[in-house]
Amino acid sequence: MPNASGSPTYRDVRQWSIDEQQRHQRLEYNMPQDRDKVISDFCKRATLECMQMCAYGNRKLDKQEIAIKSKFACEQASAQTKCMSFTNYYHDFEKTAKATYEKAYSCAQNIFSRNFRLLEQMQLDTERYSFDSAYSRIQREVEHFVCFSDYGKGFNWYGGQ
Repeated sequence: MPNASGSPTYRDVRQWSIDEQQRHQRLEYNMPQDRDKVISDFCKRATLECMQMCAYGNRKLDKQEIAIKSKFACEQASAQTKCMSFTNYYHDFEKTAKATYEKAYSCAQNIFSRNFRLLEQMQLDTERYSFDSAYSRIQREVEHFVCFSDYGKGFNWYGGQ
């Protein structure tokens, strides 16, 4: 809040400096600790891109095409960072992000192919409000699929492989 003369006070300038530093933090993703943040962000990114592809292109992608899109999404996220460095362990980030993106994209694609009306409603929500509002409609289902789709795979009651 400016003082009576209209110029900012020392306290305002100091607060702006602190806010600017927080916006330009050192790392976007500090990998072992920010694994859940990567999963959440890439579920959201995959759902948005799937929604755009299904709505405007009206086509389904196979596994190879989704893998290519996941690689591109990792590179795009790295290029669009506002931090000084993107991540401390890019290999771990890419491994987590690609797997998450592929699962989330395929889940969203299945949801949108079964329920076209939901896709239309999410488009309207995105246009009127924001994608965050629209994403809340299928967030639980997508994130649950991403986190637990591998549950029980590779498990054998009788031991062995």
